[in-house]
Amino acid sequence: MSPKGARYSDGERVLCFHGPLLYEAKCKKSEVRDKVIQYLIHYNGWNKHWDEWVNEDRVLKHNAANLARQEELLQNQNKDKSKRSKPAKLMNHKNDKQTSSVKKTMVEVVPASPVEPKRRRLRVDSEATEDPEEEGADEERIFDVEIKLDIPPSLQVLLTDDFTNISKKNMLHKLSDNKTVHDILKAYGDDIGKDVNGKAHFREFSTGIKGYFDHVLNTRCLYAQERKQHEEMLVKNPGKTKSEIYGGVHLLRFFTILDSLLKYNNLEQEHVTQLGEYIQRFLSFIDNNVSEFFSPDDYMTVS
Repeated sequence: MSPKGARYSDGERVLCFHGPLLYEAKCKKSEVRDKVIQYLIHYNGWNKHWDEWVNEDRVLKHNAANLARQEELLQNQNKDKSKRSKPAKLMNHKNDKQTSSVKKTMVEVVPASPVEPKRRRLRVDSEATEDPEEEGADEERIFDVEIKLDIPPSLQVLLTDDFTNISKKNMLHKLSDNKTVHDILKAYGDDIGKDVNGKAHFREFSTGIKGYFDHVLNTRCLYAQERKQHEEMLVKNPGKTKSEIYGGVHLLRFFTILDSLLKYNNLEQEHVTQLGEYIQRFLSFIDNNVSEFFSPDDYMTVS
């Protein structure tokens, strides 16, 4: 039975904020928690692991006016490039305009090393050093290329929650339990099926992404709070690459900064555009299987 004063009834169809966007949901039940009325929300189409108790200020009636607001928020999110690339800014000291309190939680960023001018494909030696100075680069060259990626809204929410969990709630990923980058890429390859041409492109794509991810993870895709865990995981898993240890959220972080990384590689814009289209299809695959690769239980609280 709903508590007295509850605005939404059990089983009622509602809209609920999760991050900056509104999602269609159902109010499963309500009760007084911490002296306020809260609602157990199930997001339509999401795995039940994402069900959560929320305060009333996050819930809206499911009506025409609020559906219009939902659409407006989604359109604004897609148009606002700065908002879409927010996770990348949080990990890039050159463009970070966040408050000083947030800056203190961020990982120190080192630009990716330039690749030799003759290199035309996204192929990076996964054994290469992560320190640009050790590679003997005399000068960083920046190339005028651009890759445009639209991170699906549900994956943007994951990145927003990830930032909150790591930086605000003192949590870390349960890396040993997560689906790894290698696992997700393998699942995508299996999804492609037996198409010979598609498989050939996938092998090149998979090798390039894993190599590049392994190369820049430590310097570009980790928050400061994760560095000790990173060192420990490498010691515990001496025979594994980072793409065989780290999972989907770190891969999403990688994609949010990929545009800035490619500016240090001599790639033709045509190849970059093709790469972007391929990554976009890959992101759609992840979005369609979000409950398979992500769970709120992926995090643990650090004592």
